[in-house]
Amino acid sequence: MALIQCPECSKEVSSAAATCPGCGHPIRKEVRAAPSSPMPMHAQAQWSPGVAAVLSLFFPGVGQMYKGQVLNGIVWLICVTIGYVAFVVPGIVLHLFCIFGAASGGSGQQSGAAGKLLLIAGAALIGMVALGLLVRSMSATKIQEASATKTTEVSPPPEPTRAAKEASLAQEMAKPKETTEGIDPVAVFTAFKETVDEVEARLKSNAEHLKKFYGKPEHVEQATKDIFSLAFITGAYEESDQKEAKALGARAKKLIGIVSNQQRTIYASVVEGALVKNGIDANVTAGGAKKDQLRVKYSLMSRPLVFKFNNELDLPKHARAVDFKKIIYSDGQGESWTFDLTK
Repeated sequence: MALIQCPECSKEVSSAAATCPGCGHPIRKEVRAAPSSPMPMHAQAQWSPGVAAVLSLFFPGVGQMYKGQVLNGIVWLICVTIGYVAFVVPGIVLHLFCIFGAASGGSGQQSGAAGKLLLIAGAALIGMVALGLLVRSMSATKIQEASATKTTEVSPPPEPTRAAKEASLAQEMAKPKETTEGIDPVAVFTAFKETVDEVEARLKSNAEHLKKFYGKPEHVEQATKDIFSLAFITGAYEESDQKEAKALGARAKKLIGIVSNQQRTIYASVVEGALVKNGIDANVTAGGAKKDQLRVKYSLMSRPLVFKFNNELDLPKHARAVDFKKIIYSDGQGESWTFDLTK
């Protein structure tokens, strides 16, 4: 039995009384009965943010399912999986969003504003990834189509090089006189004269290059080609009865020696550059009146090092190919090793 207030006079009345003793107001059964506590509308099952985050860390979306957000979890699982399959970085970003969403918000189907924002951001990122994949696929298709088109095109025949023209003219000149009636001697002479002019221009260009940089192997190879061309022109015109042709032959003959000397100078520079690049601060030059002595000076030069140059690097063989006659190794302090390449 408990005391309650009368709804009419507000005096305390026994809950068992039929009427109020003070004013006679009847006491209703609803007032005498103890009211039952209604179930809160937002009663929620208990869940741990830490457990939800760990679950989504190992299995994307499972943390949301643990909270009761099954549909939300399925969407996150699909989004994160697509992100990892398409690109690794978007997959990682989506996974982080998924973990954060699992650890925040409410349970059940109420994800809260933060969860909704994360889900929208994830969907947007997936959309961008899908768009990027589509664009990349379309670009790859266009490139393949363009490549296929290019391969089916018929290319015009290449223009013959000057060397090819000279070789053709030389072959024609070597034929008997009765088969060379269609060859224009003036055209032949003009082509050879242009070749001599180009050789002289290369001599000047190579000399300027060596003032600032190490020589290049391709310059050595080009010099070999120039020497053969000059030798052929010399043979063709040295004994000519025509004054201009004979002068061209003499000019080509003189250039043979100059190109040979410069070729050996370039080769020495190439060797020095290669040694410096490998940590050997050596000085390599082409010495002698005809530049036919390869001189390698290195302060730490020794017999084992000379052996390595001659046998492992095969320096004598390569030097002999450009007409060096000797290799002289020295330490710059009086000790030297000389090798004759003519034997």
